[in-house]
Amino acid sequence: MTNQIYVALVGETVRIHYDVIQQANETGGYVVCYSPSNYVLAKIKISENTGQIERYTKRLILKNVKISYSGKYHCEMQVSKVYWSLLVRDNAYQAAGQGVIIVGILTVVLGISGVAGSVYLLKHVPMVAKRGGRATKVEEVEGREEDEDPIPEGAMATAASVYASLEPRPRSIYDTLDPPAARRDQGRATSDSSQETIKKTPCNDQNQEVRFLRKPNVAEASEQFGQLAKELKQQDCLQYAAFCNLAMARCEQTLFNAPGEALALTDAARLFLSSEKENRALQAPGFDEHLQAALNCYSFAIKVYIEMNQPIMAASLSLELGNALKEMNRPGEAVVHYQRAAELQTQDPMEALLSMGEMATCKILTRDYDGALTVFTEMQLICQERGLQLPTTNTPVGAFLDIVAKCEISRVLLLMFLEPPPQKLLPEHAQTLERYAWESFDPHSQVTFLPETVFLLLQSVVMACQEKDTESLKSLQTELWPYLSAEQNHLLHLVVQERITPSGQGI
Repeated sequence: MTNQIYVALVGETVRIHYDVIQQANETGGYVVCYSPSNYVLAKIKISENTGQIERYTKRLILKNVKISYSGKYHCEMQVSKVYWSLLVRDNAYQAAGQGVIIVGILTVVLGISGVAGSVYLLKHVPMVAKRGGRATKVEEVEGREEDEDPIPEGAMATAASVYASLEPRPRSIYDTLDPPAARRDQGRATSDSSQETIKKTPCNDQNQEVRFLRKPNVAEASEQFGQLAKELKQQDCLQYAAFCNLAMARCEQTLFNAPGEALALTDAARLFLSSEKENRALQAPGFDEHLQAALNCYSFAIKVYIEMNQPIMAASLSLELGNALKEMNRPGEAVVHYQRAAELQTQDPMEALLSMGEMATCKILTRDYDGALTVFTEMQLICQERGLQLPTTNTPVGAFLDIVAKCEISRVLLLMFLEPPPQKLLPEHAQTLERYAWESFDPHSQVTFLPETVFLLLQSVVMACQEKDTESLKSLQTELWPYLSAEQNHLLHLVVQERITPSGQGI
């Protein structure tokens, strides 16, 4: 880079030229340029070099620069980093013109006038002094005779009263005892008189109109709020840093910068959430005010991303909020956000299935087993309809096959735990149970997405539940334990406990 300091006027275009030297046999990468507030200005890809040393000349263009663009910029690639500075000014340098000459002439004229006025006052205005408690007139050098009559008594009294009026007198004994209070009263009286003077001034309304109609610099305010938020975050004042990010989001909304608004709202939400986690770790009493603020910030950020037609970003924020609520032992509130994430991920079946799996887990934690059964059934249906399948069969492959197997095991265990009556048994649930019934067992119709051992053990569990054989069910639990996940083992434990101590009949 030839120059490291650039100076420009407001509204101009700044072009920065820099060279990238790539050594021989060096891997490729990206040249990323950042603003003083660490925003990415440009990202240029440099391909891999397999030959000799190469030199690339790149250019960075900043159009319509503003005063807020002033600062220290830098570009980096791998471990190399280059800094450069930009100074933006309102006006260019102007040489002294006729205005300076006119001001100088006026200064000389005013000085001469002041001197002439002082001489005139010294010659023609008499001076008054006190002598022996009485005010007397000093004799003039010229134009007076020694035998002139003295000044009348009334004139001397008037002159004495003039000097006496210059000395402030206390209005009461409290003014003497408490001089600061007297000064406050005097200041209050002065402010009242000044306010009356301002009200009487005819041009005051015009000045106020000009002041109020001036357009504020919202971009500069947004940058200042961002810097203040960083400083407060470094000082572990997370909630105050979050409020600064909220103010920054309001400024970005005024500037119609939707990405900046969403980013500021997301930062504020994460800071509020971190503050709530700290309070919980310290076991400090509170009303979950930081958590509510985080929920509101996440909701507004998701709304902004939806308006920007970026459902993936909105879904990621919903998943982040759901995971945070689940960690804080609030699975009932996390279900709503996992469901919203699954709805926003309709274009990506795999991501939607993962969100639905988290939703089913939260429903199990809140003991909503009917809701969990419904979610697992819907997940299995999505895998069969939208998942990757072999050309000759309808069996899903890859990750979709694993999800189908997981849903199948969880559905069977939930049906064994709930034991819905035949009148309320849905057709898809009845079809699932028929695959594990011994009467309708067909070796050729075995479930292909489950291992043979797991299928036979599940079939034995269904038969033991139908026969109410508790001892066989306990032995089957021991054999199935290594094949199931923690969530499925929990469901199997609930099935065993339901057979030992049926619900509604006490311990």
